[in-house]
Amino acid sequence: SLSGSTNNTIATVTGANALIGEANFTFDGDTAAITRSANTAAGLSISNTNNSQGSAIAQLELSGGDNAHARLQFECNGVYNTIRSDGSGNLKFFKGSDERLQITSTGALLIGTTSPTYGSGDMQHEIKKNNNRAYTAPLMTSHSHLLLNNSDTTDLAFCGLGFRAGSGDGSIGYVYRNSANSADFVINTD
Repeated sequence: SLSGSTNNTIATVTGANALIGEANFTFDGDTAAITRSANTAAGLSISNTNNSQGSAIAQLELSGGDNAHARLQFECNGVYNTIRSDGSGNLKFFKGSDERLQITSTGALLIGTTSPTYGSGDMQHEIKKNNNRAYTAPLMTSHSHLLLNNSDTTDLAFCGLGFRAGSGDGSIGYVYRNSANSADFVINTD
Protein backbone atom coordinates (compact mmCIF):
# COMPACT_ATOMS: atom_id res chain seq x y z
CA SER A 1 0.00 0.00 0.00
CA LEU A 2 1.04 3.61 -0.54
CA SER A 3 0.86 6.18 2.25
CA GLY A 4 2.00 9.73 2.90
CA SER A 5 2.11 10.58 -0.79
CA THR A 6 1.36 13.97 -2.29
CA ASN A 7 1.74 15.18 -5.85
CA ASN A 8 5.28 14.75 -7.29
CA THR A 9 6.82 13.01 -4.25
CA ILE A 10 9.13 10.04 -4.82
CA ALA A 11 7.93 6.82 -3.17
CA THR A 12 10.35 4.54 -1.26
CA VAL A 13 9.89 1.05 0.17
CA THR A 14 9.29 0.98 3.93
CA GLY A 15 8.56 -2.71 4.41
CA ALA A 16 6.94 -5.73 2.82
CA ASN A 17 4.38 -4.48 0.30
CA ALA A 18 4.54 -0.93 1.69
CA LEU A 19 5.53 2.39 0.08
CA ILE A 20 5.66 5.90 1.46
CA GLY A 21 5.90 9.21 -0.35
CA GLU A 22 9.05 11.13 0.61
CA ALA A 23 7.97 14.73 1.32
CA ASN A 24 11.56 16.03 0.90
CA PHE A 25 12.26 14.22 -2.41
CA THR A 26 10.16 15.37 -5.35
CA PHE A 27 10.13 15.14 -9.13
CA ASP A 28 7.77 17.17 -11.33
CA GLY A 29 8.77 15.74 -14.71
CA ASP A 30 11.57 18.29 -15.22
CA THR A 31 13.28 18.86 -11.89
CA ALA A 32 14.21 16.41 -9.12
CA ALA A 33 14.63 18.15 -5.77
CA ILE A 34 15.89 17.10 -2.36
CA THR A 35 14.81 19.70 0.19
CA ARG A 36 16.32 19.55 3.66
CA SER A 37 16.17 21.62 6.83
CA ALA A 38 18.34 19.54 9.18
CA ASN A 39 21.66 20.93 10.41
CA THR A 40 23.65 17.99 8.98
CA ALA A 41 25.78 17.28 5.91
CA ALA A 42 23.45 14.69 4.36
CA GLY A 43 22.16 15.04 0.80
CA LEU A 44 22.81 13.22 -2.46
CA SER A 45 25.56 10.60 -2.40
CA ILE A 46 26.93 8.62 -5.36
CA SER A 47 29.23 5.76 -4.35
CA ASN A 48 31.07 2.90 -6.01
CA THR A 49 32.07 0.31 -3.41
CA ASN A 50 34.17 -1.80 -5.81
CA ASN A 51 37.66 -1.40 -4.34
CA SER A 52 39.37 -4.01 -6.51
CA GLN A 53 38.96 -2.56 -10.02
CA GLY A 54 41.05 0.32 -11.37
CA SER A 55 38.21 1.53 -13.60
CA ALA A 56 35.48 1.47 -10.93
CA ILE A 57 34.11 5.02 -10.95
CA ALA A 58 31.36 6.83 -9.04
CA GLN A 59 30.10 9.31 -11.60
CA LEU A 60 27.75 12.23 -11.90
CA GLU A 61 27.36 13.11 -15.56
CA LEU A 62 25.89 16.43 -16.65
CA SER A 63 25.11 16.82 -20.35
CA GLY A 64 24.01 20.12 -21.85
CA GLY A 65 23.39 18.73 -25.34
CA ASP A 66 24.50 20.35 -28.58
CA ASN A 67 25.15 24.12 -28.53
CA ALA A 68 24.40 24.30 -24.81
CA HIS A 69 26.38 23.80 -21.61
CA ALA A 70 26.40 21.61 -18.52
CA ARG A 71 26.81 23.30 -15.16
CA LEU A 72 27.18 22.70 -11.48
CA GLN A 73 25.83 25.57 -9.41
CA PHE A 74 26.42 26.43 -5.75
CA GLU A 75 24.34 28.90 -3.72
CA CYS A 76 24.69 30.34 -0.23
CA ASN A 77 22.89 33.43 1.07
CA GLY A 78 21.75 34.33 -2.45
CA VAL A 79 25.30 34.28 -3.89
CA TYR A 80 25.71 31.88 -6.81
CA ASN A 81 28.96 30.26 -8.00
CA THR A 82 28.89 28.09 -11.10
CA ILE A 83 31.20 25.66 -12.89
CA ARG A 84 30.23 25.41 -16.55
CA SER A 85 31.43 23.17 -19.38
CA ASP A 86 30.54 24.48 -22.84
CA GLY A 87 30.19 22.83 -26.25
CA SER A 88 33.75 23.88 -27.21
CA GLY A 89 35.35 21.97 -24.33
CA ASN A 90 36.09 25.00 -22.15
CA LEU A 91 35.68 24.76 -18.37
CA LYS A 92 34.51 28.08 -16.87
CA PHE A 93 34.08 29.29 -13.30
CA PHE A 94 31.58 32.08 -12.52
CA LYS A 95 30.60 34.20 -9.54
CA GLY A 96 27.04 35.22 -10.38
CA SER A 97 27.13 36.02 -14.09
CA ASP A 98 30.80 37.15 -14.06
CA GLU A 99 33.35 34.70 -15.43
CA ARG A 100 36.32 34.56 -13.05
CA LEU A 101 38.46 31.71 -14.41
CA GLN A 102 38.58 29.58 -17.54
CA ILE A 103 40.54 26.51 -18.57
CA THR A 104 40.27 26.45 -22.36
CA SER A 105 39.94 23.29 -24.43
CA THR A 106 43.64 23.69 -25.31
CA GLY A 107 44.66 23.83 -21.63
CA ALA A 108 45.25 27.59 -21.38
CA LEU A 109 44.49 29.13 -17.98
CA LEU A 110 42.71 32.50 -18.10
CA ILE A 111 42.02 34.51 -14.94
CA GLY A 112 40.11 37.79 -15.13
CA THR A 113 39.69 37.59 -18.91
CA THR A 114 37.65 35.48 -21.31
CA SER A 115 40.23 35.42 -24.10
CA PRO A 116 44.01 35.81 -24.03
CA THR A 117 45.53 39.12 -25.12
CA TYR A 118 47.66 37.16 -27.58
CA GLY A 119 45.31 34.53 -28.99
CA SER A 120 47.97 32.81 -31.08
CA GLY A 121 51.57 31.88 -30.52
CA ASP A 122 53.06 30.34 -27.43
CA MET A 123 51.66 32.68 -24.77
CA GLN A 124 48.42 31.08 -23.60
CA HIS A 125 48.06 31.66 -19.85
CA GLU A 126 47.03 35.07 -18.61
CA ILE A 127 46.07 36.80 -15.38
CA LYS A 128 44.33 40.10 -16.03
CA LYS A 129 43.39 42.68 -13.42
CA ASN A 130 42.70 46.25 -14.47
CA ASN A 131 43.22 49.04 -11.96
CA ASN A 132 43.73 52.79 -12.20
CA ARG A 133 46.24 53.11 -9.38
CA ALA A 134 49.36 55.18 -10.04
CA TYR A 135 52.62 53.38 -9.31
CA THR A 136 54.19 53.46 -5.87
CA ALA A 137 56.32 50.64 -4.49
CA PRO A 138 53.89 49.84 -1.62
CA LEU A 139 50.89 49.81 -4.00
CA MET A 140 52.66 47.57 -6.49
CA THR A 141 53.38 45.12 -3.67
CA SER A 142 49.95 45.18 -2.00
CA HIS A 143 47.96 45.16 -5.28
CA SER A 144 50.09 42.85 -7.42
CA HIS A 145 48.52 40.67 -10.11
CA LEU A 146 50.03 37.52 -8.69
CA LEU A 147 51.37 36.87 -5.20
CA LEU A 148 53.69 33.96 -4.46
CA ASN A 149 53.82 33.62 -0.69
CA ASN A 150 56.07 31.65 1.65
CA SER A 151 55.30 32.89 5.18
CA ASP A 152 58.01 30.77 6.83
CA THR A 153 60.38 33.07 8.79
CA THR A 154 63.24 30.56 9.03
CA ASP A 155 66.52 32.04 7.75
CA LEU A 156 67.02 31.26 4.04
CA ALA A 157 63.36 30.40 3.43
CA PHE A 158 62.59 31.35 -0.18
CA CYS A 159 59.86 31.99 -2.69
CA GLY A 160 60.58 31.87 -6.40
CA LEU A 161 59.56 31.30 -9.99
CA GLY A 162 61.22 28.55 -11.99
CA PHE A 163 61.92 28.54 -15.72
CA ARG A 164 62.96 25.83 -18.18
CA ALA A 165 63.98 26.09 -21.83
CA GLY A 166 65.09 22.83 -23.44
CA SER A 167 67.11 21.25 -20.65
CA GLY A 168 68.25 24.56 -19.13
CA ASP A 169 66.80 25.62 -15.79
CA GLY A 170 66.69 28.96 -14.03
CA SER A 171 64.80 30.79 -11.30
CA ILE A 172 64.22 34.19 -9.78
CA GLY A 173 62.96 34.91 -6.32
CA TYR A 174 63.48 36.22 -2.82
CA VAL A 175 65.42 34.59 0.01
CA TYR A 176 64.40 35.60 3.56
CA ARG A 177 67.31 36.75 5.74
CA ASN A 178 66.06 36.21 9.30
CA SER A 179 64.63 39.68 10.05
CA ALA A 180 61.51 41.63 9.08
CA ASN A 181 61.60 43.17 5.60
CA SER A 182 65.00 41.68 4.89
CA ALA A 183 65.25 39.50 1.79
CA ASP A 184 67.70 39.09 -1.07
CA PHE A 185 66.52 39.11 -4.70
CA VAL A 186 68.26 36.24 -6.50
CA ILE A 187 68.62 35.11 -10.11
CA ASN A 188 69.79 31.53 -10.70
CA THR A 189 70.90 29.80 -13.87
CA ASP A 190 72.32 26.32 -14.35
